[in-house]
Amino acid sequence: MRTTFFGIEIGRRALQAQRLGLDVTGHNIANANTPGYSRQIARLATTPPYAAPGFSRPTTPGQLGTGVYVAQITRAHDAFIQHQINMESQAKGYWEKRQQILEELELTFLEPTDVGIRNALDQFWQSLQDLSKNPESEAARAVVRERALVLTETVRNTYAQFDPLRKHLDSQIRAGVVRINSLAQQIAALNAEIRKVIVSGDTPNDLFDKRDLLIEELSRLVDVSVSERQTGMIAVTIGGMTLVEGTNFRTIEVHNDPDTSFAKLIWSGSNREVKISSGEMRALIEGRDEEVPYYMEQLNLLVKEIVQGINAIHTDGYGLRTDEDGNPVTGIKFFKDDEDNAAFATEPAANFELSDEILSDPGYIAASSNGRPGDGSNALRMAQFFQEPRLLNGRATPGEFLGAMVAGLGVKSQMATSMLAHQDVLIGHLERLRASVSGVSIDEEMTNLIQYQHAYAAAARLITTVDEAIEMIINRMGLVGR
Repeated sequence: MRTTFFGIEIGRRALQAQRLGLDVTGHNIANANTPGYSRQIARLATTPPYAAPGFSRPTTPGQLGTGVYVAQITRAHDAFIQHQINMESQAKGYWEKRQQILEELELTFLEPTDVGIRNALDQFWQSLQDLSKNPESEAARAVVRERALVLTETVRNTYAQFDPLRKHLDSQIRAGVVRINSLAQQIAALNAEIRKVIVSGDTPNDLFDKRDLLIEELSRLVDVSVSERQTGMIAVTIGGMTLVEGTNFRTIEVHNDPDTSFAKLIWSGSNREVKISSGEMRALIEGRDEEVPYYMEQLNLLVKEIVQGINAIHTDGYGLRTDEDGNPVTGIKFFKDDEDNAAFATEPAANFELSDEILSDPGYIAASSNGRPGDGSNALRMAQFFQEPRLLNGRATPGEFLGAMVAGLGVKSQMATSMLAHQDVLIGHLERLRASVSGVSIDEEMTNLIQYQHAYAAAARLITTVDEAIEMIINRMGLVGR
């Protein structure tokens, strides 16, 4: 049989439940602008009714409700949307970093500008044409030498920027490994905390949000796969290899490549190389090992062809200077090659220089084909060399080769910009979907606040009413006979 204080107990339970609802609402409002926070909901449920079924149950017309309690505090979360955001974050991280790398390469070439290689090449070609018209002019020869110096210095300066760029990308890769290991350690630690909370019977909503935020950050760096485990824990893998398994995590080690001294990523405890197929780290590795070396190779190919072609023509011609017998000097190289500098064989662009004779005296420039001072046909042949399709299997002149190389870089950069814009739109849409489910609406929370406030006040009024009834029984009833 229910007691006289039954109503007070119902009121007490109502006060506790509504107060907890107010606390959850306040927590939502406080974290309205917290990154990664998911709105929490106090799930109210009725307490077991009175009386329980049985032979000794009181003869009441039916079961009587005993009040309310907070059955669970859950978070508004859509796991599918979060998974999609993680997947698209990998692609966004890749295209964003790739765009930055390609923009740096474009700045390295400085095309089309008045200080780029193409302009220096055109100026050198023009000076050779002018010399062919005035082969006896010392001024014209001096212009050829100066324009050639501008060309060689421009190429060397451009090429010299590639190595620092590769080292900069390598340093970013090393920093990325440190960040990945730190995130793995934090995720494993959160797994341990989440397991303790779940085993105790509670729901660690805030810890779930923190872990989701870490996984999203990790997804921007590398391609990750997440699997659910028991007691709320997860496993994280990269390229099929386990990074986090429950409370344990594996680090990635950085080894210096013996050939290049660049970072090589190895799984700790093994000799297996880390396979990364997306994210910022993939773009950095591609930039360091593929993109930058490709343009270094192309520039080396261009310089090698120019040196070989111009030297072959120049050594057949005659300059203004004569030997001891009074014969015009011939056989002089215009540029240094591997015979003069062994390093030229491996890096022509880094060792692109004028020969010592041309550098010391422009009179050695072989403008003549027959040794006559007034003949400029050899200078014309050198100028015509730049109009001959010798590169790309005989399909491009040196200028066209350079133009195609720079245009290809521009197309890659434009594609990266376009793909990044696409990913921004896609992730923006997914984040709006997530916000519609998990985001905190201040208007909605204020409405809940008013509901819980009035319910709390009503529960307090219920206790007051029951208290007045009890006071009537104790102080006013049973006064007869005194």
